Amino acid sequence: MKGRIPDLSDIGDLMWIENALRRKDLDPAKRAALEGLQKKDLAGTLRQSELRAFKEAEKPAQDRLAGILTALRGLRKEASGVAGLPPEALAHLDAAINLVNNEKVLKVADLRMAPPRSAA
Repeated sequence: MKGRIPDLSDIGDLMWIENALRRKDLDPAKRAALEGLQKKDLAGTLRQSELRAFKEAEKPAQDRLAGILTALRGLRKEASGVAGLPPEALAHLDAAINLVNNEKVLKVADLRMAPPRSAA
């Protein structure tokens, strides 16, 4: 019986999963999810979207805030060229940009208090 020859991206995905599984501080739920992804990858049934979704969920909040800030700034730039858009809409977009930017700065400076951890 011949085995499946994985393409380079599949090998890279498997290496990423195996490296993540080596972490000693890995949460048991995340370990189980990674092991499931690993089985799918070895079987050749792992979809890129599944791994991408897992990686996205693992991104630190700082990366997500930066992405949201970029999107809001892009929307603000696009909205400023729309004729007939109420000025209040731009003001609300500016306020949202300022709020997200402030939160981002606080996280970088580690000034935002972390939520309390549950006793487990």
